[in-house]
Amino acid sequence: MWPNGSSLGPCFRPTNITLEERRLIASPWFAASFCVVGLASNLLALSVLAGARQGGSHTRSSFLTFLCGLVLTDFLGLLVTGTIVVSQHAALFEWHAVDPGCRLCRFMGVVMIFFGLSPLLLGAAMASERYLGITRPFSRPAVASQRRAWATVGLV
Repeated sequence: MWPNGSSLGPCFRPTNITLEERRLIASPWFAASFCVVGLASNLLALSVLAGARQGGSHTRSSFLTFLCGLVLTDFLGLLVTGTIVVSQHAALFEWHAVDPGCRLCRFMGVVMIFFGLSPLLLGAAMASERYLGITRPFSRPAVASQRRAWATVGLV
């Protein structure tokens, strides 16, 4: 229970923000425009990667697979979190009206942690793939196949 006597869910805290102050925080168009720009840039990156894969260099195929996984996780992270953020901006941050059980808030936290850690893990996989390419150039094609790269992306 909070000091003011309310028994809201654990993800809420009492605030003294008026409706006018909520409108001044940021408009939903601001969040939506950032989300659209991020999604469009990820789609552009995916199209560039698709063109690079058509060129067909087998020495870079596993690296391009990791890069494609990196762009896909960023795209999905923006899509999921952007949808929640834009809808909350449109609802003027009335979390307790939209989500009284804090399920959406917890889901948002899990999604942000997952899509925040995925690029780090994919970056580590890309770095280890490049390390193998430099230190063991002749054994690398057998170890770093494209199937193994996709399995690593799926595992992350």
